[in-house]
Amino acid sequence: MATNVNAMAGSMQEEFATIIFKYSASPKDNDLGKLAHEFAALHNINLKPLKKTIQHVLELLNHAIQQSQPTSEFVEHLTHAGMDLAPAKLFATKWEHSRAQLLQRTHQVMLSSNKLVNLTWKVGITSATNLVPELGATYVQLRFELDSTTETIELSVESFYRFLANMEALQAHMHFLMG
Repeated sequence: MATNVNAMAGSMQEEFATIIFKYSASPKDNDLGKLAHEFAALHNINLKPLKKTIQHVLELLNHAIQQSQPTSEFVEHLTHAGMDLAPAKLFATKWEHSRAQLLQRTHQVMLSSNKLVNLTWKVGITSATNLVPELGATYVQLRFELDSTTETIELSVESFYRFLANMEALQAHMHFLMG
């Protein structure tokens, strides 16, 4: 579907890239359906293939965000998906200008959507099973209550102490960044 961008005129490609990055920068503030309808009406193109193209290009952009791709990798990724080099470079220029903002927004969304509400822990001793052949092995059960879900993990005491050391290191790092 990225190949459909190749069929657009240069100014259309520029406008299309602007729409994609505008939406990606603040999806809550932009109605993608409305932007797509306006673009299709302005350029007299069919909305159905445009939607598929938008979806595919957004998937490519989201992959670039998740991988924190440098500009050169982003160009390579786009051309591998079928986009010609000229529009890929156009998208890469937009990526270069908005990369930091997109990565920051993604991290803010991740942090705000998974707030730790409560953490409880219990110490236990195993009984022998077919999964745990040792009788009397000590373990620690951690229960993370997040705003959206609850997760429980069981760790050996040794793994639990490594986890605590990592959390202390993370806390020190966060204090350093905040101070």
